[in-house]
Amino acid sequence: MLRSGGYGGSLGYIVPLCILTGLFILRWEIVMYQKLKLKREKKFAKALGWINVVAGVGLYIGNWFFTRLL
Repeated sequence: MLRSGGYGGSLGYIVPLCILTGLFILRWEIVMYQKLKLKREKKFAKALGWINVVAGVGLYIGNWFFTRLL
C-alpha cells in the first residue's frame, strides 16, 4: 500500500497561507485599528485573525491525522 508523504492537492499552500495571514492581521491590522480608535473594526480583525490561525493549525493537524490513519 502506497502512502503519500505530504499534503494532498493545494493544502500545502492553504495551511501556511491561513497561518501567515492570521498572524499578519493579529500583528499589524489590530495595531492600526487601535491607533485609529476603531473599536468595532479592531474586534472584528482580532476574531478574523484568530479564525485564520486556528483554521490553519486545524488543517495541519487534520492532514497529519489523515496521513497517519491511511
